[in-house]
Amino acid sequence: MHRNVIVGSGPVIGIKYNEGVMLVASTLACYGSSKMFGGISRFHVIGAKSSDNKNGIDANMISNDDIALIEKISSVDLNDKVEFYPNAYTVISSTGEYSDFQYLIEQVEEKSLNDFYNNTLKGPKEYSNFISNLHYEKRNKMKPLYNQIVIAGLQKNISSEFESYLSIVDQFGTLFFDDYVGSGSSGYYGVSLIRQKYVPGISKDQAKSLLEECMRNIFYLECTGSRMLQFVTITLKGTTIYPAYPVETTWKYENYMKPQYDRHDYVGF
Repeated sequence: MHRNVIVGSGPVIGIKYNEGVMLVASTLACYGSSKMFGGISRFHVIGAKSSDNKNGIDANMISNDDIALIEKISSVDLNDKVEFYPNAYTVISSTGEYSDFQYLIEQVEEKSLNDFYNNTLKGPKEYSNFISNLHYEKRNKMKPLYNQIVIAGLQKNISSEFESYLSIVDQFGTLFFDDYVGSGSSGYYGVSLIRQKYVPGISKDQAKSLLEECMRNIFYLECTGSRMLQFVTITLKGTTIYPAYPVETTWKYENYMKPQYDRHDYVGF
């Protein structure tokens, strides 16, 4: 049976940097092309409920290294809290049908809780495989989940040392991992820009600026784009979800400000 996305969410972009992994997404969910739900945090920290380790931190008390991620510009609420999870190292986010993502969260949390009770905690790599298998199973039953899922975190290697991990799963269950990934339209507009400018081991500020530039371009190009962005970082200290803020944009380009009807070189469509 064919069905369409009803309430959809926009692109998610992830990138590895020298301290871990950084993700960015807008806080908007759309009903078709109508901007319907704003202020939605589209990130889910796996296992946060079972370990009960969420802490609220005042935005004004963040270290100087993190201030760049929550610039104090017009629409930012200074009373917003930074969500910090000291013992959680796996984050998922989605582009596509929001209700399917909510269903996926239920399935992932059920597995996380079972693993917690069995003392067999999993990392982002195992959850990527689990999500890939779930998407593939749903596809074979002709009831696909209309999502592209970005999975990010820190994965223990053979030496029990943490390594950055970043992957994406499409609605068919195809799993792909790299130093940077993008879901939805960011796979075209964002990843191509990152490919030109990305250098392994870039700093947090460089990663943030690059992701900001990608999301700004997507906002210009997509009718369902949003300038309200939210960042997440996963490091050895844990997972930090920062308050959303509006990215700086401008439409004051010469071709927009100047009438075009007097141009002799304009051909049209």
